[in-house]
Amino acid sequence: MDFNLDNFKNKPPIVVIKDEDINGLSYFKKRLEQLFFSEVIISNSDINGETANLIIEITCNFKLRQGLSNWKAGIWAQLSSISNHDALKNSEFYDLVVELREENSFPIEVVEFSMLFQDCNIIINQLYELSIPEQLDAILTELAGHYEKMTMGMRQVPYEIFIPVFEEDASCCPHSAELVPNVNTERTEASDYFDYWALYFEDQEDALMYGLKARNIIGGELIMLND
Repeated sequence: MDFNLDNFKNKPPIVVIKDEDINGLSYFKKRLEQLFFSEVIISNSDINGETANLIIEITCNFKLRQGLSNWKAGIWAQLSSISNHDALKNSEFYDLVVELREENSFPIEVVEFSMLFQDCNIIINQLYELSIPEQLDAILTELAGHYEKMTMGMRQVPYEIFIPVFEEDASCCPHSAELVPNVNTERTEASDYFDYWALYFEDQEDALMYGLKARNIIGGELIMLND
């Protein structure tokens, strides 16, 4: 199937994709809605209309804590079987994306995946080809494992969690750090998803950085750099 370029030319950079624009998109979206018990909106961020850079937005009618509790119970977002040691080989989301790519003659990438809960938005950015479908199950595992720490002992839920961010030159400025939201480099790898995340709280003017290895919120002034 050829990409329907006319549907994307002369329109804003981010456009909601119609089911007929991508072969297999209707099934892909319906299956995501079933997995996440949610409404799914899929947009394209490619300005030139030569590829499909998918922005997937999952809207959940419940709070983050409930979603993670249901995930632990095995009744929400079950993307892979816990009986398989190689989760990637049995990740349904990964397989769905691969099938979508194979059914179409133009490049397809998932460049952003957002889960919008009633109290918190989770925004995951692509690091490398197929990085989001490859790592989404592991990211959900980390979200569940770090929920108590990220919410300051469940006292305050951030209204947004941005995954991942990168710390630069922290050694030279011990009381400050720079948060880089997007890094376009071939050196990124899967482990970069599990170093630092940005947390946004209602009572904080700027983002706070959460270190997954240290399991705490890192203090100091954080500066969001432009892409």
